[in-house]
Amino acid sequence: MTVRLAISMLRPATPLLELWPRASAWLEQRGQHLRLELVSMSDSPDGYMNALDHLGEMVDVAANGFSPEHQKYPCQVLKLGEYPLHMGVPVSNPLSAEPLPVLRLSDLEGQRIHIPQTGNNDAMDRARDLLDKVPGVTLIDMEQYTFEEFNACAANGDLIVARTFGTDIHPMMRTMPVEWNVTIDYGLFYPINPSEAVRQFVEAMTAVR
Repeated sequence: MTVRLAISMLRPATPLLELWPRASAWLEQRGQHLRLELVSMSDSPDGYMNALDHLGEMVDVAANGFSPEHQKYPCQVLKLGEYPLHMGVPVSNPLSAEPLPVLRLSDLEGQRIHIPQTGNNDAMDRARDLLDKVPGVTLIDMEQYTFEEFNACAANGDLIVARTFGTDIHPMMRTMPVEWNVTIDYGLFYPINPSEAVRQFVEAMTAVR
């Protein structure tokens, strides 16, 4: 049996793929055999995010950040972990050259910062509330993360609130930790009525996460 996993340039499912060898071994020990197939998708609105509305059709599962308070997709989510929100700083921005182990909120004064719109994710909303109090910060709303959004920031020097999930976000961006206690949940998205293959996959991931 095969499980099709959606991946994209901005959503490579690295944490899930790191768990897969252990999950596969767990299945093998129980006489179950699954093949994991990676399905590459675009980060455009009609690509990866659209697939989350139709799990079980083009792909079976996906892995992405999520908000328990704002789960808007017609699927189930298994939490695999949580990751701190960082700041994506273009190499063209002088802040990227600073030898700072962590960014303080005061370091962000006067910056333009791209962040998802209010109401999509409680972690992003907490970050927005903190950034809103920093003098001179201009918040730029974005509908979703796309490579074009990162390219625009890299070109004009704007910062972007970054979900890293253990991977780099853009070759022209430095990912810098921020002195705030804001984390985002990361999970496995799967259909409300999963196939037998997906059911086994979720069971294995639950066991090894």
